Amino acid sequence: MNVLETLHLRMYGGDLDDLAELVRIATGARGDSHSVNVFRHSGIQGDLLVHIYRSGPGQTDRPSELGLRLASLFRIHGLVEHSVWVREVESQELVQ
Repeated sequence: MNVLETLHLRMYGGDLDDLAELVRIATGARGDSHSVNVFRHSGIQGDLLVHIYRSGPGQTDRPSELGLRLASLFRIHGLVEHSVWVREVESQELVQ
């Protein structure tokens, strides 16, 4: 199963650079097979988006422990949208 977990933070205030660095540190020390990417909105200051990509036979459509921990951390700083997406169709199937 291929799963994309997204966390979108709209900050109340504070330093986005410090928070983004904290996310990089927290996700870099993991011992699991998640792939994590951190994005900043190009036009809205204080918006942060984290993608956690998980794949493999043991994956579920439930939020990961990492996603839940990050969502909890983010709620201290602003409004959080946390969602889990499951790949429905393989990419090459869409090209045909």
